[in-house]
Amino acid sequence: AVKISEEAAILSNPDVILTNVNYMPHPVDDILKMNTWKEVKAVKNKAVYYIDNGRSSLPNQHIVGAMKEMAKVVYPDVFKNLE
Repeated sequence: AVKISEEAAILSNPDVILTNVNYMPHPVDDILKMNTWKEVKAVKNKAVYYIDNGRSSLPNQHIVGAMKEMAKVVYPDVFKNLE
């Protein structure tokens, strides 16, 4: 796994943030409320999405479902008909 510091993540100023955190009840809301992240494009545009942890955290057949979830939120126009 690649690990970067919070500072590096903020400085990269992502357009979209995907999380699969399952140890917090509302990870998307928590990210959107973080004062240190308020200037990040993804936070400003509310482009922060939860990707199912059960699908995205294990190396099994369900990873395809996680990839579909990611495709739909990152490129909704392109993958609007993806099942």
